[in-house]
Amino acid sequence: RSTLTEVGTIFYARTVRILEGIEESLVEVDGYLGLERGRVRVGATEALGLNLLPELIAAFAEAHPGVDLELTLESNQDLLDALQNGRLDVAFGNLELPADGPVQARVIAHTDYVLVTGRQHQLSLQQKVASSDLAGEAFIVEGLDSPSREGLEWLATGMAGATPVVAMQVGSGDALKQMVKAHLGVAVTYQVCIEWEYTASQVHVVEITDLGTGRDLYQYSLAD
Repeated sequence: RSTLTEVGTIFYARTVRILEGIEESLVEVDGYLGLERGRVRVGATEALGLNLLPELIAAFAEAHPGVDLELTLESNQDLLDALQNGRLDVAFGNLELPADGPVQARVIAHTDYVLVTGRQHQLSLQQKVASSDLAGEAFIVEGLDSPSREGLEWLATGMAGATPVVAMQVGSGDALKQMVKAHLGVAVTYQVCIEWEYTASQVHVVEITDLGTGRDLYQYSLAD
């Protein structure tokens, strides 16, 4: 019969605690790797965060109820910086990136530019329009990097040298839609940004037929 010495008893007790700690750590890590627990820090531009991501986040939350999600709305450049300094895990934006950069961009959706008008606007009876027919309209835009600002620049390429008239600049996509509904101007923006309002008959959407493209929307993650 063997009996532990006093030193052996101390060593055995400590070893058992160490092995139990290793087992608990492995179980905890498996939970993170299997998306059973943890936290995902998501960033997005305002347009994507408010109009594209809610359904995706809801589906993820249903599939992985133990994982906490954090969402912040930032500019494209701030999103890229946050990924590289570790503040975000994944991000969504509308900026095309070089293939060999530190952040990789994967296309997840495509959206068209459309003209948005109030329900009583003279164009609300039309389904399609050419860009050259919009030279006399007053446009509402958001700030830099916004869908409406990009959309107006895109529209200007088909207006035969005419400069679109900016009637008002607002601070958000929601403010833009409110101004359009109040007939203070029209806007060119992503179709994905106004689908709910169009379905609810709050605004009218007109297809711009002659320019023929929209924008790809991307998921950003670190290349490594």
